[in-house]
Amino acid sequence: VGIGVEALCKAAGVSKRSLYQLFESKDELLAVSLEERASAFVATLLPPADDGRSPRERILHVFDQVESQSGAPEFRGCPYLAVQIELKDQSHPASRVAHRIKASLTEFFRTEGRTRAGR
Repeated sequence: VGIGVEALCKAAGVSKRSLYQLFESKDELLAVSLEERASAFVATLLPPADDGRSPRERILHVFDQVESQSGAPEFRGCPYLAVQIELKDQSHPASRVAHRIKASLTEFFRTEGRTRAGR
């Protein structure tokens, strides 16, 4: 979030012109980047649907995944949480993506909790 456009372009090996031909703004680039990674991010955390495990086991699976990922040397924390913390403007395109992804994870826990409670 805090990286400047020049540093971003240098790291990506593209010119500012190329960046702005593909994206309206750095904000849009960040939002698209988060959106593109969302499916893979969620898939690494959540168990497969209808995998035969109890709701409790399915919830604990998420925590096992987080624990496993956090031990990796390249782990830098949850990018969606980082965006929510760094961007105070909830109308920012990247903030909207981050809130939606985190809300979907919250809904997973809510659904599994209801299933466990028999509701």
